[in-house]
Amino acid sequence: MMIIFVLVDRAQSKLTYELDKKVFRITKKSLFGTQVHEIPYKDVFGIYDYVPKLVGAVKFRHTYRLHSALDGRKVWTLAYRFMKKGKTENRKVFFKASEELLNGLNQRLPNKVRISEEEAVRNIILNEKD
Repeated sequence: MMIIFVLVDRAQSKLTYELDKKVFRITKKSLFGTQVHEIPYKDVFGIYDYVPKLVGAVKFRHTYRLHSALDGRKVWTLAYRFMKKGKTENRKVFFKASEELLNGLNQRLPNKVRISEEEAVRNIILNEKD
């Protein structure tokens, strides 16, 4: 029964992507309510092609699938840092974007959009050393 709810949620949810002055905002409206994710541009490590993997080089504490299963566009991964109770967590969001959205993100995040996963991992590792 739970699988049916998950499938309906993934297929029927309405997602809105907004480029604000300081944050990338993703709003998800579904049968189960509304979720808003705000990701400050300063905390983004990179945006790269989604490639399924069993194990990655970096541990992500949370992964959010914020795209419709019915959307035929390419899936992108946004890796970012999140502060929670004084601790830093690595998180990632899977989303589907138009060229217009990616170009807008590229203006706000120069050299961090459409990069390789290896570049994003390097950015994460360099950030952890600071």
